[in-house]
Amino acid sequence: MAFMPARAYPIIRKADPEDLARRMLPASGIPSGARFVAACFWAFLCIIDDLTEDGECADCINTCIVSLSTIQSLSQLSKSINNIWSRTSPENHALKDCKVVITAFHHAVSLTNLFPTSSQNDAWKLDFWREVGTVVQALRNEDTLHNRSFSMCEWMRLRILTISARPFMVLARAGLGLPTNLDNLFNCPRINQMQVLVQGITGLQNDILGWQKDHTEKNTMCAVEILIRDGMPLKEAFKQALESHNVVLRALLTLAECGGQPPAGGWDLYVRVLVGFTHAMAMWMLTSKRYRVMTENMKLRFEQTL
Repeated sequence: MAFMPARAYPIIRKADPEDLARRMLPASGIPSGARFVAACFWAFLCIIDDLTEDGECADCINTCIVSLSTIQSLSQLSKSINNIWSRTSPENHALKDCKVVITAFHHAVSLTNLFPTSSQNDAWKLDFWREVGTVVQALRNEDTLHNRSFSMCEWMRLRILTISARPFMVLARAGLGLPTNLDNLFNCPRINQMQVLVQGITGLQNDILGWQKDHTEKNTMCAVEILIRDGMPLKEAFKQALESHNVVLRALLTLAECGGQPPAGGWDLYVRVLVGFTHAMAMWMLTSKRYRVMTENMKLRFEQTL
């Protein structure tokens, strides 16, 4: 992702998106193009997230939404990306940086060929962009939780989307030559259930490993902080969130090991990659500079569950 704004590079270095992409989409079965797109996506997400959290650019998420909502075709998406530059009213540097990031991300994906010899090479891109749009929309929906009391259920409904596992699922499927529409409920409910469990697990992992930073910044957008807000003692809240993570993880492993054979044609490989998402995301978070606020004792407790 060349030609990025200057403020983007420290965020990218801190996030190390290439490391996450390597962990989530192993080279043993998935082409390098999928990892490249995954790294670009994670860089885009971290930059937009940081620009928005800093409060400098309230329009960042809205700009992404305008570009990525109601995508019907790749050509329509290209027009939407071009249209964000038609704004003539004054804008701050953060919004301009946001536009550059979106444009660079779109350009990188448009040039990527997972299977250069295949005539269906771009078929996965529409589903990928739709899932990116789902993530961005969920990030905007978090704004509705600010300055009001919200339940754990409300939070987790958003968390399983904002954790951003679904675009990785599309890339894993594309890399394995499988259908990439995650909303198409085909004849294997087990895999659909596993996808939702993976989203819940990775969402809880993010909340647990990023909790001390959230606590310091008084950010209630975190499962541990919600438990504390509702009266649970601090250490007990951390323990409860960790146990909830373990319960969902055990459910995923039970489905993977005892749920019967997945459909033929590469789905068995997808199941293995899907289960690997949970370990990959956790290990990335344990080593990422974005999460180096957790005490070594709490990290040890979490690592013992993996």
